[in-house]
Amino acid sequence: YSESGFFSNDSFLTILLQEVMYDHSFYVRAGILGVLRDKCDRSFATPEFMKFFKIFSHDDSSSVRQISYQIIEKLSPYNPIAASSIMHTAILDAFFIIRNDSSIRTRSRIAKTLPFMMKATKKTLKTYTGGFMDIAMQVFEDHLEQKAFENFLEVSAYNSFLIGIIEAMSLIAPIDPDTISCKADFFIPILCSFLNPDTNRQLALSILNLLLVLLSPPASTLAYRAQTAQIIGSCSSFLAATHSRKVRIAILKVFGVTGVLEFHNRPPSKVCRKPENIDDSLVRQFFHPKKDIEGTLDDSLLLDSAT
Repeated sequence: YSESGFFSNDSFLTILLQEVMYDHSFYVRAGILGVLRDKCDRSFATPEFMKFFKIFSHDDSSSVRQISYQIIEKLSPYNPIAASSIMHTAILDAFFIIRNDSSIRTRSRIAKTLPFMMKATKKTLKTYTGGFMDIAMQVFEDHLEQKAFENFLEVSAYNSFLIGIIEAMSLIAPIDPDTISCKADFFIPILCSFLNPDTNRQLALSILNLLLVLLSPPASTLAYRAQTAQIIGSCSSFLAATHSRKVRIAILKVFGVTGVLEFHNRPPSKVCRKPENIDDSLVRQFFHPKKDIEGTLDDSLLLDSAT
């Protein structure tokens, strides 16, 4: 359809979305929305079409929801009010389910979509940072007391759940660094505890990417620099133990930004007292204004014996 130019026909798109909305197969819904995502433009930002995308944003399938959030992200510059309204409802629903649902598999399906939600609400993301950090800190607290799961499906779901939370933090940190960094003393040691060969590789890569973001501008703050020693120690041990090439590359990237931070300390104060045994006449003979002073110099100062 995209090659034949049918996407310019609003009536055709309306009929197509109505049919897809009631299709039982999420493969069909995701497939059609995937094509619309790749071809969407300003014409999709009308209230009529935004109503369809709002319905798809509450779909049972996490894949369909992810694609609908990507479409809304593309359309938000053309219809920011409708996009903000849709994402506001979606984010509040996601926060409620993560806080109150006891099923780790349900929470995992919701957490998978969090990064897509954050990307779709960049302009208003600070509104939700406080609530998200409360959830993230509670997740890390629960991890410290985590009990054994009943089967491997729950283990996989829990890893996916953590990955969704951590990737969402990676997106929020550059936008609202102060809110994230105020909890650094608590969550940095927990993130470092994940860096061992027994951790799921995708989860380890997500954590290393988060550390990379936190230690890089504009997310970097003094709170993370205070934790640099622990980060380097954990990454060094992980680098010596892992056999994954991707993990090693990610660790070296963290080392790279950590090294850069060490060269950005505040310079020492240039204001100092003159030694008591200094010979003023001798100093004046070796003083070169163009080399020994920064900025411009008033030549009249050289005529004054006191300077």
